[in-house]
Amino acid sequence: MCPTGASFKDALTGIVDVNDKRCVGCRYCIAACPYHVRFINPVTNTADKCNFCRETNLAAGKKPACVEICPTHALVFGDLNDPASDISQMILANPTYRSKVYLGTEPQLYRIPGKRGVIDNA
Repeated sequence: MCPTGASFKDALTGIVDVNDKRCVGCRYCIAACPYHVRFINPVTNTADKCNFCRETNLAAGKKPACVEICPTHALVFGDLNDPASDISQMILANPTYRSKVYLGTEPQLYRIPGKRGVIDNA
């Protein structure tokens, strides 16, 4: 739990983000993050994480930079509430899994297992 309220979930997009103006860099959220994706931004000295380019690309109606630039088109991004979206269609057409569902955090990152290998949900 963030003592300053800097860590929040965007009500419109559902994306978890950090308000760097409120963050004091205490690192509580880094220690508590079950996905181990938070870090201290070396420029702002505050907690940070991927926000799917929420304030840049998404605000401009584009996809996150990683999705736009992925040379193999392995990444798909979209609105899970829209059954006609590319991501909804892909999830319906393929077996998928989500990491750490047991934590109750309702992760919205779906993965399609590879054709070979073992799925590790750790």
